[in-house]
Amino acid sequence: MYYTLVILTTLFLTSPWQDEKASLIKRSNELDSLITRHDVAAAGKIYADEFVLTGSTGKHKSKADMLKDIANDKIVWEINHTSDIGVRLIGETGVLTGVLHQKGRIQDKDFDVRLAVTDTWVLKDGVWILLAGHATILPKP
Repeated sequence: MYYTLVILTTLFLTSPWQDEKASLIKRSNELDSLITRHDVAAAGKIYADEFVLTGSTGKHKSKADMLKDIANDKIVWEINHTSDIGVRLIGETGVLTGVLHQKGRIQDKDFDVRLAVTDTWVLKDGVWILLAGHATILPKP
């Protein structure tokens, strides 16, 4: 009886949904890393051409705006990492929520912010691409 329960539990816990969630989280982590390395070419393949980021002030950034920011070598990254991640999937659409911690230096000015983020990802040809994002600055603890 014990072995039957373990087998059934394993089957239900390792569903294809879990694999897709893990794949989406891995892709998000990859983008975080590409940004810190200023890898515009690789990051450009992750953003959808129609990408839009909405900030807490209502300002929008396009894919081109994001790639310009990533290319900016005046930004020195110490941290660009998303934690407290949650993923919800419906069909080939995934919504990732989390807390993005960004720390570094722009020219002579240090920054250290945490943002609540909501990213909408779509599965295209078996690969997750980022369609839209929303970020709100969180108050300092």
